Amino acid sequence: MGLFSKKPSVPPVDPAEVEALRLELAVLKARLDSQGEQTAQVAAIAERVTATDSATRGLHDRITALDSRLTSVSTELTNQLTELGRDIDALAALAPSGPVVADPVSEQRIDEIRDGQVRLAAEQARYEIAFRQDLATLAEQIRSARR
Repeated sequence: MGLFSKKPSVPPVDPAEVEALRLELAVLKARLDSQGEQTAQVAAIAERVTATDSATRGLHDRITALDSRLTSVSTELTNQLTELGRDIDALAALAPSGPVVADPVSEQRIDEIRDGQVRLAAEQARYEIAFRQDLATLAEQIRSARR
């Protein structure tokens, strides 16, 4: 039983080494805290990038829809102007080459053309108002996305 009664020998501890280890541990803890703060900053930046990306996609979709609508309106107006031009050409072909005599059919046709022009102007005004409203909405979305 002589083996069990012996106390293990503990090497002497140098207080300078203990202090150096404490300082090293403090430095490591500070670095770890700093990395935690940097990780939080990176997460915040990633969140802002995601939000901005989402807003950009929304604006891109809105601009694409606006472009499509503008193309549609332009095509419709072109078709209406072409139709009006054909009506004017048909009226010119019906015009007598001699002295002009009041013809009730020609007067009726002129009234139809005039009504068509009024309808076309009103429709063009509606398209222009809707287009300006869409542009104003888009500009407001762009302003709010930049903030």
